[in-house]
Amino acid sequence: MNTISILRLSTLLLLSTIFNTIFTACDDDDDDKCNHIVWIDDDEFAGLPAYTEQGYNTFGAYINGQTFTSNRNEYITQISFQSGDQTLTLSLEPFYARLSPTNIGKLSFTFPYSHINKYTDLRNLQGTKIDLTNNNVEVQVLTNSELSAEQTITVESGELNFQRVQILTVDNEVLEAIVSGTFEFNGSNDQLLLNVTHGRFDAGVDANNFSF
Repeated sequence: MNTISILRLSTLLLLSTIFNTIFTACDDDDDDKCNHIVWIDDDEFAGLPAYTEQGYNTFGAYINGQTFTSNRNEYITQISFQSGDQTLTLSLEPFYARLSPTNIGKLSFTFPYSHINKYTDLRNLQGTKIDLTNNNVEVQVLTNSELSAEQTITVESGELNFQRVQILTVDNEVLEAIVSGTFEFNGSNDQLLLNVTHGRFDAGVDANNFSF
């Protein structure tokens, strides 16, 4: 094989590797868990995914100056509705929680919400801003040292903003709801003092990560 052929083959292999890294990011057998993650670095905020509204299945924030993000290969974002309490919960959890440098293994927001029967009803959240200091809103975290016990945070200031919700359809078939937004807050409890900044999420939500 001559030098030109070797260079061409090397180039093709490199392009194939880049393509697979960007557009698959996980095994086909793992679709329900990772749901086609696309990670784009934020040019301004190092270590965070860029804010997107494409269902890229990423989230991130700075917690006390350290990065709290979805894993680049796998993630856990859950939205659940409790019909008895009429509340909706958004949970953000790094897949490898114990490796989070923030010591936070999970962050969740619970707030009053009604009239929802399926994940496509999440479209009504678009443009909704949740005042996290409201007594009817609960912010909870799991720490890496106590992953079995959620801790409630008293929020002094902060907001959860559902900036855009889209329903993705292909050939008239609904595939998912794309829920995108931002969050920031300052809060504490007896054990923790949290300053959360530049939070963002962009999640594809379907029957796999929505519970009713």
